[in-house]
Amino acid sequence: MAEITPDYDYDVAIIGAGLIGLSTADSLLSKGLSVFVSDIKSTPMTGASFCNSGMIHPSQSAPWAQLGLVQDERLRVGAQVHSLAVRSAALIAAKAKSLGLNYASRAPGCLQIFHSQKTWEDASARCRQLGIEHSRQPAGALFGDKPALFFPQDRSGNAHDYGMALAGDIAARGGEILTQQGAAPWVKDGRVIGVRLGGRDILARHTVLAAGMQSRRLAARAGLDLPIKRAAGWAVNYALPQGLELPDYPVMEAGHCSALSVFGNTLRLSGTLGETSASSLIGIWTALAPDIMAALGDATAAPWTGDRPVSATGKPFIGRSPLPGLWVNTAHGHMGWTLCAGSGDLLADMIVDGKSDDRFPVPYSA
Repeated sequence: MAEITPDYDYDVAIIGAGLIGLSTADSLLSKGLSVFVSDIKSTPMTGASFCNSGMIHPSQSAPWAQLGLVQDERLRVGAQVHSLAVRSAALIAAKAKSLGLNYASRAPGCLQIFHSQKTWEDASARCRQLGIEHSRQPAGALFGDKPALFFPQDRSGNAHDYGMALAGDIAARGGEILTQQGAAPWVKDGRVIGVRLGGRDILARHTVLAAGMQSRRLAARAGLDLPIKRAAGWAVNYALPQGLELPDYPVMEAGHCSALSVFGNTLRLSGTLGETSASSLIGIWTALAPDIMAALGDATAAPWTGDRPVSATGKPFIGRSPLPGLWVNTAHGHMGWTLCAGSGDLLADMIVDGKSDDRFPVPYSA
């Protein structure tokens, strides 16, 4: 790697302190670079990373069916994302252990429920084509014995706890994280030379957009069009009633891309695609698991919502932009928690070691 120009404040400036931005910072620090991370929110992990389902699920690498891809394209993209997801899951497990988070104590696997025999069989066939280990089984009486697939290689953990621990670790290792500061790429003479903040400018040899859905707006300020779309997700938390027997692993339902997860004494419903309110999420699970929903009291807080950035193909953008000095790590859709460590590691390899990877190109147009 070429010698760092002394005039730069940091080797890399990252916009976005969610799972993707923090994982990118972690990998760059591990390779010996200095990093600066900024976020407009009051704390890290406040955007789409804040209240997710907790599933680390390479099993779900195929793009959402609602994106309308033909089967061959969906399988091709699924294979590319799955290869990164498997790598990422191993990196998350190792990092969680080093951070003192005992995710290994959680039951392995995730269960996915289907509303028809055909969608169940189609999903099983797709998993076989992608080499995803799974078993075919009924979901159990709590879920109306609907057809289901169990994925033993999937894992789960509290993504927010992981991200906050990672932020603390980054700061302890010399990385700077600045919150409550809107940042934008600093363009000069046709090159991005850092980030501009409200009251402070940061010169950086490389700048990374990892701000989720906000990455499109920030790219536009640099004169580039980043084609990502908003997919709103919802989450509702409940106190877990004593005596309510639930699976020890997260449960997904395929029809509306939602999930039920347990974190300690909290039961969380999360996800959906194309729904406009949390009441739709609650209605989905009331129909699917009426006994569980009847046992719950009121939600412990108002419903949460966050915007997941999605590309037209359903795979992320990871790599160099056409604008010198600017890199991108976004558009992970429902796979952000699963792909965070692998995406950060992949981008760090590109920035530091000059490696190339054409699986996740950045389709900018000026």
